Order: sequence, then structure tokens, then C-alpha cells
Amino acid sequence: MRISISVLASLLFLSTLSAVASAQIAVYGTFSPTRIQGIATGNNAAGGYKTSNYWAYAVGGGATLTLLPLGPLSLGVDVRGSTQPGTQGADTVLAGLKLGAKLPAISYKPYVQVSGGYLNTRSDVATGLASGSTNHQGFAAYEVLAGIDHRIAPLIDFRVLEAGVGRGIFVNGPNSNVPNVTFVTLSTGLVFRF
Repeated sequence: MRISISVLASLLFLSTLSAVASAQIAVYGTFSPTRIQGIATGNNAAGGYKTSNYWAYAVGGGATLTLLPLGPLSLGVDVRGSTQPGTQGADTVLAGLKLGAKLPAISYKPYVQVSGGYLNTRSDVATGLASGSTNHQGFAAYEVLAGIDHRIAPLIDFRVLEAGVGRGIFVNGPNSNVPNVTFVTLSTGLVFRF
């Protein structure tokens, strides 16, 4: 019994080492406009928050480490971020799991992803705070994404479109009891595979 446990542990270690050795890394840069809905634009004086919706025209980037190539499918870990400086801005940092497909004889690679992390927003103040100031709010966030990449060179893909829908749950800012927000992300860009 003791030998079989040692053999099993060795096989598990070697299979894990093999998966890591065959891992593929992809690094990408994107243009990532994000539509943020339900942003509080001041304090809750006079019967509730005023809210606003806006587009944050952000640039983003990230990396995916593919750990389990499963025939035409692959499972990986993705880390990403985006930023749009300025008053009507937003910053994101998300990490999650990505399931991709590599279709035979076609150079398109569809994928789905689920991620969690942080969303920080900045908006113009409408009520309750000093005129001309910026309202900063932080949210724990999750997002579900789907997209498609198209191979344009042996190690370069064009991210045709990536669309995501997410939710931000308020965690910090100048006010309390801020409503949660929803956001939609549309991205396009280049992916470099190593």
C-alpha cells in the first residue's frame, strides 16, 4: 500500500509538472470602453442618491496562462486591468478562469471567462459635495466575458471582439450605502502568444 501511494504521488507530480511545462502565455493590449450604470454622483441628502451612467473609454491589458490544453479546448488563468484617467473614469483589476477553443482548420478562437476583482470609478459630483469635485467609489466586482480572437500571424492574434457584463458591489468611497453598479465592457486589441 505504501509503494502505491508513493507511485501515485510521483505520477501526480509529474503530470502537474508536464502541464506547467506545456503552459502557453498570451499577453494582450486592448481598447476597452466600459459602460458604467448607476454611479452615485453625490451624497444621499434629500431622499436618495442621484445616479449617472457613462462610458469610460479605457485602455487595458492582461495576460493569460493556459495550464490545461484539452484537445481543442484549453483552460487558463487570466489577469487583466484597464484604466481611463480623468473625471469620468474607471479602473479595473480582475483575475479569473478562461475556457478557450481552437477550432480545427479555422483561425478563429472563441472563449468564455469569469473573473473577479476590483472596480474604481470617478464621476462628476451632482449633489451634496463641493462643486467641481470628483466622486471616487470602489467596488468589489465580477464579470462574465465572451470573445473571439483571430490568428493574423503565427504568434499574433487580433481580438475581434470581447464583450463582458459585470456587477460592482460597493466597498469604499466618501459616502455610505452607495447603490451597486452594473457595467458592460467591449474590447478589441492584439494578443501576443509565447
